[in-house]
Amino acid sequence: MKLSLIIAAAMVAGLLASAPGTAATPQSARDADEAGIAAHNAGDFTAARGHFQRACDGENPNGCRNLGAMLANGRGGPADPAGARDAYRRSCGGDDAAGCVFWGQMLDQGQGGAVDLVSARAAYARACELSHPMGCYNFASMLRNGEGGPQDRALERDAFRRACDGDIAQGCANYAGMLASGAGGAQDRVTARSAFQRACALNDQASCVQLGLMMLLGFGGAADIAGGSATLRAACTANFARACLTLSQVFTDPAYGTPDPSAAQALRARACSLGEQSAC
Repeated sequence: MKLSLIIAAAMVAGLLASAPGTAATPQSARDADEAGIAAHNAGDFTAARGHFQRACDGENPNGCRNLGAMLANGRGGPADPAGARDAYRRSCGGDDAAGCVFWGQMLDQGQGGAVDLVSARAAYARACELSHPMGCYNFASMLRNGEGGPQDRALERDAFRRACDGDIAQGCANYAGMLASGAGGAQDRVTARSAFQRACALNDQASCVQLGLMMLLGFGGAADIAGGSATLRAACTANFARACLTLSQVFTDPAYGTPDPSAAQALRARACSLGEQSAC
């Protein structure tokens, strides 16, 4: 599964800020991009689109990305997916990381032209090189699935690590899983536990279950029955069914304290009500 940046009208304003790496572009192109930002903020989308077109024609990466967003959304004129795809290509060519992600998405999904997984993978790889977490995550996903090129577990593991460094929860979860199993490199339960902890803090409840289990079992660090149980309970309270079921098993195992059949039964009932059929 890959992640998508949302190219929506409400997000265009979020794309406007000048990106690093545009300092070498001609002054006229920078001026056009700034004029586009001002026009967009004033609600004159037709003028903004024209300014961004001129900025992009002057090879301003930020201008190309903003133009791509307006063409994709049909803001300031008719929608033009093919034009948006080309604008994002030019943005990526100027080392705009978000532009690379948007271009990769359009190539990956066949928007504005044919599906091109080889080029999509290259676009995500470039975004990752430019430290865009979502680019790293999508690059890793393509490496995992062998899309657009061969599988590469070591490179996949590193790309998920970089996605995790950028607070992509599923990137942390996937990185942790690879560390725990030894996929793409040596097994490292200590770092896996830390990565699951980060993913859990980012509200990935499945990672909270894995963290809770590692704490209970003493994998990747000292056993912490109270902490592991609390982690599972928090995930159960967040309505993650598997956490409730796992915690119910803790309450039936004397290795984790005095069994509490009533609490275990209540947790199984909750897991069942949340859709965990094995608990019913």
